[in-house]
Amino acid sequence: MVENKKEKLIILGFKLIEKKGWSYFSLKNLAKENKSDLESIKIFFKNKSQFLESFSEMIDNKVLANIDKDEFNKNSIKDNLFELIMLRFENLNHFKTGLKILLSDLKKSPVELKKIMRKVLDSMDLFLEIANVKNNYLMDFIKVNIIFIIYSYVFKVWLDDQSSEMSKTMVELDKWLSKAEFYGKKINEYF
Repeated sequence: MVENKKEKLIILGFKLIEKKGWSYFSLKNLAKENKSDLESIKIFFKNKSQFLESFSEMIDNKVLANIDKDEFNKNSIKDNLFELIMLRFENLNHFKTGLKILLSDLKKSPVELKKIMRKVLDSMDLFLEIANVKNNYLMDFIKVNIIFIIYSYVFKVWLDDQSSEMSKTMVELDKWLSKAEFYGKKINEYF
């Protein structure tokens, strides 16, 4: 029940961002839009940054709810990462317009942008764990940064991909994951 309220507030918050932009968005304005008081909003989010962090966590939870972990043990790492990232994009589709506005506005606020990038980096770290990629600290650190770069690049493609099946996004993601897989095998030959 609490999670439902939180999710409804996140959806309402993104509608507000779509209408008025990130600079207008505040917990106070979210409370006004929700026809509630600020204290009832602060139960879920202490500030704007926590609103974005909760959004990212909500998306990750939706991804996790749609995977079969037993199936992941049978698939290749590349296929697992492809599925996880595409599931993330599918769950982000509803918020695409708001995300475009948000990213445009966040360019003026590097501190907030850094916080959301940190949260996405955490998501990629989680995806690597689920995809059975992690096995050694130093290489895991490198892998999470590489997958973050791939995700960030493909995210830009996804933002402009107007097809309902996200074909441009899938092609781009497959291309970069294939390159990462190729170079990963080459690196493993030396370790």
